[in-house]
Amino acid sequence: MQIPKGLAPMVPSTEDALAAERAKAGFSVDAMHEFIVDSDMRTKVSKVEAVMGKEPETFSLRNVYFMSRQEKMEHALKIGLRLIELLKDGQVTSDEISIADMVLDINGPFGLHRAMFIPTLQNQATAEQQELFLKPSLNYEILGCYAQTEIGHGSNVQGLETTCTYVPETDEFEVHSPSVRACKWWIGS
Repeated sequence: MQIPKGLAPMVPSTEDALAAERAKAGFSVDAMHEFIVDSDMRTKVSKVEAVMGKEPETFSLRNVYFMSRQEKMEHALKIGLRLIELLKDGQVTSDEISIADMVLDINGPFGLHRAMFIPTLQNQATAEQQELFLKPSLNYEILGCYAQTEIGHGSNVQGLETTCTYVPETDEFEVHSPSVRACKWWIGS
């Protein structure tokens, strides 16, 4: 996609328009921010922004609105991989990666892994399951995903058709989706 040449700049710019509206407020915007976001979180966000600020070529979202879907996914993957490297190097914590995800607000390939897969293992897995799955997932040796629902049933859990049967002879689960309506939909990773 090419941006047409010769377009007049938007007046006022979004930045100027926001600044003008904030100036009209009958309260301090900074004081409101301090009221809404506690000091511990502001400190964490500042640290994460400082780490990301050292690598603008990786963490910049300046042109994200002009990227194709493929380019956005590649950029999000680049960001996600760099955050994992920073975690493994001890420059950020897992909590700070979650803050980076919040600050960046870009859908990447590791969001559901961090937001749903890991917490599910932390809160619902047995000690043995945590050993097998949680530790490798925290180190990004395995990645989790989930299938949210079936195409024919939405959130009607009682109408789900898929069955999962434990087979003791093989120590495995047999998953059976008997119809097209039972196809998993909104699969995330």
